[in-house]
Amino acid sequence: MCGEAAQDQKSGESHMKTLKITTHWTAEQADCIYQLLGDLRSVLWDHYGDEIAELYEEIRLEQQAYADGVEVNQELPF
Repeated sequence: MCGEAAQDQKSGESHMKTLKITTHWTAEQADCIYQLLGDLRSVLWDHYGDEIAELYEEIRLEQQAYADGVEVNQELPF
């Protein structure tokens, strides 16, 4: 998942990779990054769209199952 640490294939050790990003860009630089991210999103969706959609559906079903199991008190306290 997104928040999980990457695991080294050889050693099995978990580690996080960090990326330092410049916090101030020109409008032109920001536009280039924005376009790059859009292109990256499109490529990822083309390659992994079905799997991503399945993942989202699994999450939705888990959340729905939890919500169905939660008892809600409909009485107003006043």
